[in-house]
Amino acid sequence: MKEESSIGKISPRVELESIRNYMTPYHQAKALFDLLAERPASANISHSTMPTWDEHKAFISSCPYHRWFLIVADDRYVGACYHGHNNELGIAILQQYQRRGIARIALQMLMEHPPKPALPGSRPGHYVANIAPGNVASMRLFRALGFGDYQVTLAKRS
Repeated sequence: MKEESSIGKISPRVELESIRNYMTPYHQAKALFDLLAERPASANISHSTMPTWDEHKAFISSCPYHRWFLIVADDRYVGACYHGHNNELGIAILQQYQRRGIARIALQMLMEHPPKPALPGSRPGHYVANIAPGNVASMRLFRALGFGDYQVTLAKRS
């Protein structure tokens, strides 16, 4: 999938490259690992420490998402996005490529495919985005794409 951006002077061509979970090439796994390593703690929901390379490879092999893509701009990997099994969307962009409209374009491309049908008590029939409370930029992005408050999830960690 390809799309052009016309944001300011920067007009990146954005492409989504599918991640093959079981046979993920090293360069894709490494790009995802580097993206995870750069991610600030305020953006994390699922983990508080950086996984090891072996844990990372095992996660990729577990087929964690319905559809998963690396984001390509300027002929290099600049981020990743996914559509989860329960219609959750997620995105991460390398810091040096943030605020260029790439995330918006990638999410719009991802949402060209409809969400999976609802499963009562299990999966909503619409897209959702789970965003860490400290990730204000991500909240702004999803709200600009038409997302609104849906629920608040609180956790007690021991």
